[in-house]
Amino acid sequence: MSRPPRRIRKVLAGGDEPTLFGEQYFMITPRMETGDERYAWVNQTVFVGEGRLLPGPRVEFRVYRVAVS
Repeated sequence: MSRPPRRIRKVLAGGDEPTLFGEQYFMITPRMETGDERYAWVNQTVFVGEGRLLPGPRVEFRVYRVAVS
């Protein structure tokens, strides 16, 4: 197993500089569900996202809706 990149190690050690989106492989496919008819489209939509590590440590995600063009 390889070591995490330096910036990840620094954040986990208490550093104050976040990692960058795309700096590490941190992908998600969130599932959302609602019973509110106004947002029924959410129930049939595919979402993907990318994450990064913030001081704290905390995480931040950018989430995108996948659309057919």
